[in-house]
Amino acid sequence: MRHSGLLAALAAGDTPYAKDAWVVPDSADAAVDRRALHRWLSRPFGLRDLITDMPVPDHLDLGPLLDVVERGRHELEAMFARHGERITSPHEGRSALAWQHLPGV
Repeated sequence: MRHSGLLAALAAGDTPYAKDAWVVPDSADAAVDRRALHRWLSRPFGLRDLITDMPVPDHLDLGPLLDVVERGRHELEAMFARHGERITSPHEGRSALAWQHLPGV
């Protein structure tokens, strides 16, 4: 997460890490988190996922929160692409604010 934020903010992420997650083969146990993140990014994420995954106060405006998650997902997708693992976003061509069209939101 930190690495994707640095790449998005500074266009560089040259902090040395004890283990480079990008050189670990996909089949290795050490790549389990990278594989899980890749799967998560490859699936749609919307309002239902947001309120299912985390407790939110009833009065909270979910639009800005969903925007933050979407921006974070785009940063992570860019990090994967930078390392040769492009993720086809499930939201390509759709508005990130599609949740606004749900009844009762």
